[in-house]
Amino acid sequence: MSAVAQAHRSEGLEETTWRALRREFRLDPSRLHLANFFLASPPTSVRAAADHWRALLDFDPHLLESFLLGDLAELGSGIASDSPYFQAKTAIAGYLGAPAEEVAFVPSTTTGLALIYNGLSIPADAEMVITPDAHYSLHQAVHRAAEKNRAAVRRCSLYHDPAHTTREEILDRVRAALTPRTRCLGLTWVSSRTGVKLPLPEIAALVADANRDRDEASRCLLIVDGVQGFGAEDHETARLGSDFFIAGAHKWFLGPAGTGVVHGRAQAWRQIAPTIPSFEIDTTLHTCWLGDRPLPATRASFVAPGGFTDYANIFALTDTVRFHQRIGRSAIAARIRELNTRLRHELAGTPGIRLLTPTDPAMASGLVCFQIPGRTAATVVAALATHGIKAATSPYEEETIRMGAGIINNHDEIEHAVATLRGQSRLPGVTALPSC
Repeated sequence: MSAVAQAHRSEGLEETTWRALRREFRLDPSRLHLANFFLASPPTSVRAAADHWRALLDFDPHLLESFLLGDLAELGSGIASDSPYFQAKTAIAGYLGAPAEEVAFVPSTTTGLALIYNGLSIPADAEMVITPDAHYSLHQAVHRAAEKNRAAVRRCSLYHDPAHTTREEILDRVRAALTPRTRCLGLTWVSSRTGVKLPLPEIAALVADANRDRDEASRCLLIVDGVQGFGAEDHETARLGSDFFIAGAHKWFLGPAGTGVVHGRAQAWRQIAPTIPSFEIDTTLHTCWLGDRPLPATRASFVAPGGFTDYANIFALTDTVRFHQRIGRSAIAARIRELNTRLRHELAGTPGIRLLTPTDPAMASGLVCFQIPGRTAATVVAALATHGIKAATSPYEEETIRMGAGIINNHDEIEHAVATLRGQSRLPGVTALPSC
């Protein structure tokens, strides 16, 4: 290991262990994969679990009815405890640090955001606050909810210079953004445009202070798109303080495609009207349907979207949680922090590269976002691909190049990626600027 790599080495598993772990992923070995945060390649145990459940349902599709319903008369308050659906929900709730009844499965972050925002009832004189760095999916969900409720949307930037922002700057701007009219604050834990990681517990404390004299129905809700931190950070996310935390499970969490979760406080769920009929049919839901009666106060199971989906992938989330438990949440987070801290420091010292992500590990996670002035992000990503390096662009007006090293990567790959980028930054037409 080089001296630079050693300088960024965290306490954790041995390098030989991480290299052995890489063999559990069915990734093209001829490529350097630094975009596994877009749609993850799951490890062997997760693929095997999904294949097992898919084969079982192919052999006897009617098994799904017993997995979801069982004997309805025996259900009581929820799906039978020996159901693979219930086991997956219990496992993911444990990873989140939440009771299972506060968790809803969704196919993606996008769907989860849409279900929460569409379910809100917001007074016409209220406002919904978002940031310019929020993803397209969050912006669309918020604007559609605002149109439906005739509420206002206000954009508030949380930092001037992302690479040099501080916890204090972000908290000052959040504090200034909250007004008596603010009904919800929609934030992104780790920005997919800049890579900045927000101090969620401290932000949650500011929101709690703003809510001090409000009743439950008029609270400002803190709604977090957490997908680029979920599985990369050493946190039980239900304890970060948000009212709703929404994340796809098929990025850093390394779960199967088409899986995701929403965690909400029990009282916060009561403020959401269900959008899609749920297939988590318990005796309450069933009795209300047969008796043509309205549902009682909303809970997570009412909002989980029903319909036939790839339940084999949902069931395999149990094994995704086991994979994280086997390696250790803290070890995974330390490895991701180790590799990406090194990548950020190397890029920050490279003329011609404008780093957007803070070098401070407390202000960043697994995403590393940057630009090469004079070249489009798409051109740079295409050029990297010719060298066997998989990177990504961000879908914003001001495009950025994105990389993210995960547990599949190693220090030699970081060194190769940096060397290749330095070559790209010296190409004709590139203006060499000091890193920001």
